[in-house]
Amino acid sequence: MKKGLLIAFEGIDGSGLTTHSKLLNEKLNKLGYKSIYTKEPTKNEIGSLIQRIILDKEKRIDDNIIALLFAADRLYHLNYGDGINEGILNYINKNYIVIMDRYKYSNMAYQGEDINWINQVNKFAIEADIVIYLDVPLDIALKRISMRSSISIFENRTFLERVKKRYIEVLDLAKRNGVKVISIDEVIDNNEKSIDEVNQEILSKVIMLLKNFE
Repeated sequence: MKKGLLIAFEGIDGSGLTTHSKLLNEKLNKLGYKSIYTKEPTKNEIGSLIQRIILDKEKRIDDNIIALLFAADRLYHLNYGDGINEGILNYINKNYIVIMDRYKYSNMAYQGEDINWINQVNKFAIEADIVIYLDVPLDIALKRISMRSSISIFENRTFLERVKKRYIEVLDLAKRNGVKVISIDEVIDNNEKSIDEVNQEILSKVIMLLKNFE
């Protein structure tokens, strides 16, 4: 790679973002690319505060406050790190592929009553080079979520229906800003694809796009 890249995984809760972003990172490293995985919210001070807020169903915080916290966490993440790794920009400057388990596009879709405002709040956050959107039916996503030990304030049908619709506008905005968007359908002919099938599809499409950045 002649330059570092940012690849962001996006989708509603239950779409397999963590599973597939980690698998892509592992496979790219095996293929000889310098790749690193990281996620948002982070494990730094701001990210830890966000985690406490979104897991507390008793104390409901205004969406605008949550949006600003995510934007602050992201800016810290870009420049100083996630509490484990260096800042994203440092890795990009070292020609790494940085694989993000959620990025600013989640911020716009989840707190997006006013997507343009949230986009402006994130104006210091660079665009991703590639966004991988994992598209999964709501019923399947909710079934996966139900098996988790802890469920956030976002993980309910009514909310996720709105988020899914917002992603259409968010991804369109990303495309207009020059981001390459890969949309992966996790269900075909009413049959759920296996993790391996989805991952192989992601890998092949990413490898094709990476050739354009070499």
